Order: sequence, then C-alpha cells, then structure tokens
Amino acid sequence: LMNDVQAGLGAFIATISTFLLIQQSKHEHNTAAENYEGRKTSEPPPPSSEDQQALKNETRLSSRGLKAKAPILSYFPLFMQCLEDPASMENQSGKIALCVAENKLLQGRLSERFKQAAARAFDRKECWEYNDMSGLADMKEAFAALSPRLFSPTHPVSASHLSVGAGAASILNNVFSLCCESGAGVLVPAPYYAAFENDMKVVAGLVPVPTYCADPLSGPTPEDLEAAFEVASRTRQVSMLLLTNPHNPLGVVYSAETISACVDWARKKGMHVVVDEIYAMSVHQPGSTFRSALDVLGGKLGDDVHIVWAMSKDFGSSGLRAGILLSHNAHLKKAMENVSVFSGVSHPMQLMIADVLSDDAWVDSYLAESNKLLNKCYDIVTCALSDMELPYSPAVGGMFVYCDMSSLLPEATWEGEEALASLIFDQAGIVLTPGQAQRDAKPGKFRICMAWNSIEVLDMAMERLESVVDSIRDRGWVDLDMEERDDRTEGGVRRRGASWIGNE
Repeated sequence: LMNDVQAGLGAFIATISTFLLIQQSKHEHNTAAENYEGRKTSEPPPPSSEDQQALKNETRLSSRGLKAKAPILSYFPLFMQCLEDPASMENQSGKIALCVAENKLLQGRLSERFKQAAARAFDRKECWEYNDMSGLADMKEAFAALSPRLFSPTHPVSASHLSVGAGAASILNNVFSLCCESGAGVLVPAPYYAAFENDMKVVAGLVPVPTYCADPLSGPTPEDLEAAFEVASRTRQVSMLLLTNPHNPLGVVYSAETISACVDWARKKGMHVVVDEIYAMSVHQPGSTFRSALDVLGGKLGDDVHIVWAMSKDFGSSGLRAGILLSHNAHLKKAMENVSVFSGVSHPMQLMIADVLSDDAWVDSYLAESNKLLNKCYDIVTCALSDMELPYSPAVGGMFVYCDMSSLLPEATWEGEEALASLIFDQAGIVLTPGQAQRDAKPGKFRICMAWNSIEVLDMAMERLESVVDSIRDRGWVDLDMEERDDRTEGGVRRRGASWIGNE
C-alpha cells in the first residue's frame, strides 16, 4: 500500500511539475518572440575589414579558415580540463563532465563485440580497395535491416536510399551545403543542441534561426514556425527546418501530429526538412515510444525530407565517426557520393559496424541493457534535482536532463548564468551545458548529461552539485564571492565543508 501511495504521489508531482513548466515556457516564448529581432547572442561583433585583413596576414588563413578557427563550444576548454583530470572512485578530487551527450555506460561490452568484428573485417578484399563512396553494400544493407527497429516496422528502407558519412555532424554539414545557398536561414526549435550552429556555419555558411515554441515540450506548431519565419525572412531566404527527435536537450519525443504538422508547414514554404533522429533507440522510460518521421509520413519522404542517424548515441560510439542519411532525393544522394570523398568512413570500420548491426540478438540485448542503465541514471539525476527543489523537463529519451537553475542566479542575465556555471566549476569541478549555448530564451537553464560518467561518478556529481546549491541558498552570492577569494590557492578553489578539493 505504501508503495502505491508513493507511486501515486510521484505521478502527481510529475504532472504538476510538467504543467508549471509548460506555463512558464509559454511566458518565456512570448518574451522571446517580442525580443526576437534584436535578441543578443554570445557572439562578438564581426571584425572590421581592416581587422579581418590583419588577421589573415597574421594567421595566413582565408576568411573560411578564420571562421573555422573559432571555438566550437563556449564550454569546450572546461571540458578539456575534465579530460585531463577525470573524476573516478580512485580519483575523487577529479573533475566531472556533465556536458557531453555520450553513452559510456557499456563501453566494455562494445569493445568486446567490435574486437570480434575486427578479426573478420580485415580478411575482406573491400577493406583495401576503393568502392562506392556513399558506403559499402554491407553497411547500407545492415542499416536497412536495422530499420524496423530504427525507422519503421511497416515501411522498409531500401539500401539505395542510404548514404554513409563520418558521423551525424559530417552528414548534416554536407546536407546543409548541398541543399541551401550560403547565407540562408535554418529554423531550429530552441533550445537546441549547441553544436548545430557549428555544423551549419563553418562550411555551409548558413544562419541558425532559433525558433521559440509556446510549448517546447510538445514541439513547434505552425504558428511558432510562422512567427520565426516571418522575422527571419525579412533579411534572408529561409530554406530549411531542422528538427531533433527525440529532442536534445529536452529529452521529449515529438508526437506524430507535431512531426506531420511541421512537414506540412515547411512544404507549403518550399523548404527542406531535416530530422535528426540520433537518439531514436535511446528511449529509456517504460511505456514511452518513438516514431520516426519515415513512419509518420507513411514511408514517403518525397524529395524534401531527410533523416539523419549515427552510431554515436544509441551505440555509444561517437569515436567511430559513422552515420547514415536516409533520403528519397536521388539528386541529393548523387551529390553526397561526390562530397563523401572528403568525409567517408574507412572500409574496415564499415565492415565492423555491419558485422555488429547484423547480429540481431546482440543488438537487442545491448539496447535493452543500455536503456535500463539510462533509466537508472535518469532516476539518480531527477531525484537529486527534486531534493534540490530545482525544476526540470520530464524526459523519456536521450541521455540528459534539462533543468532550471534560474533561482540560483546572482542576476537574471546571461552574465548571471555564466557566473553560476563558473561557480559550479570552481567549487564542484563540474561542467554543465549552459542554456545560452543552446539558445534558450531564459538565463539559468542547464543540460545535465547523465551517461558520460559511471553511475558511481554520477552520484558523486549530484552530491557535489547539491552542496553548491545549498551554499548559494545558505550564504548568498556575496558571501560565496568573498569565500572564494579567501580560499583561492595556487592549486584551485577549496569548498568549505565538502570532500572535493580542486587540483590538490
């Protein structure tokens, strides 16, 4: 009986939390829409022509080279510090990256299976030869065979509609370049994956257009899309809509009605739609399901809807650099063949991936265990956030939780968000993904990635975070600033009353 009462109470609290988040999101949407045209971002103003030429002379780079040289993500330097000194049960003073959406929970199991595949891959003659640059037949056929799990149980995928590329970022970059003219706008429901902007800008020269939704948890409506389109189209052609489903960073799964309505709206505008489904098989909440855009559209993508998936997330293999594009546009597929010369996947790797994905029993077992562990990590994070009384978006997929720490900011500005992120790193050795990098409308939102560390380190991270939250609430920002100055040493910053000591 007590378990039933607790379960019912938990469901009630989750429902109320979701309702409050939706109401808050609607208010934030209205504010963002009002300020859309003049909205500030973290980007500095472009250099003058004289400064640009001076930079070219100094670096010996072209304008494209200078643009590519800019940091991909604002928090990347802190992440690199985490790589240099990662926390573990043996190194409890190390730093903890909660800013990378990567599933490292089953790396040992992946390693063993790929070693088996490698033993066979190098015996194949295709390993050593030129071949179809859109991907080896083995790999495309393996993906096609995986499609009932990945894309649609009722609409088969033909290998002839698949193109292989060096990860989702590479595929997106190529699709952006091949489908849109330089300077065109791309609508992206905000908040969104921070690196999308790099994928659009560096080579293709496209302009991301953050699209604010009345209800971000349900996804964009035609009215949301029209509002963003109307403003952006005053200064540029808007050529594409980019959707992520399951969503990053919110962790929600868009309904079939939302996907269908978005595609219908975009088609009326003559726009391409790209659907990034890289978390398709990482739906970790029991009873929740995912439907691919292929299934929603009855297997008919036309020449304007394109789906991207990669090994990076569902199979915890971002280092393999391998993904696919599903498109019914024969002209795009031909163009992808040509540009894939510069971004192909090595043949041994394709053969190994094909070997692994063709092992149905292993795939089913791996995905079941992966989602069970993701569910456990989700519970760790959300229980800790509930204890800290910090609101979060209820997620069913992906490997992150999006939470609202705006109540902890010293001021409700992007500078206030940066100050909080810095304090969390200085006092707890934790790096989170800040909302500003994801183009949120409101300062103080953070993404917590829950699968990059072991479960034991994730527990450690949430304990450290709770200590910082308690410090802010107990002592306030003025006292914390003074304490930080008093406690700063050559090696780092000490947090009083806690077990973590930075850079001992």
